[in-house]
Amino acid sequence: MPTSIRIKVECYDIETGAIVADKVIKDNKVVKPVDMAELGYKHIEQIEILKLLQDFKLTCQTPLINDSDHCPECGKKSHKFGIRKSQFHAALTDHQVGIQRKQCEHCHWVSDASVDAIYGTKPQLL
Repeated sequence: MPTSIRIKVECYDIETGAIVADKVIKDNKVVKPVDMAELGYKHIEQIEILKLLQDFKLTCQTPLINDSDHCPECGKKSHKFGIRKSQFHAALTDHQVGIQRKQCEHCHWVSDASVDAIYGTKPQLL
């Protein structure tokens, strides 16, 4: 019986279980390995799987950055002010994310435009 392995990731609503987004990360036919190099995933494949998983999670998370409609300085309504591409360097992969910028028309506050500016340059490792 031929078989395959599918690695699939989902973003879902916790309360309803409804799937918000999903993606097949990898889909491979299972074959008998003829040597050590064919056993399991190669190093480059492992890194690619991690990169795709990170990309998916970042796609789900980045809309939540700067999602407030109110200015943190004066409390008035803020407005969208373009999207700025920012670099995000994870432990084994690098990514580019779009940060939604906000601006207050009342006090002229403008939100930060990069991952480093928003969160700092050093992640907390646990």
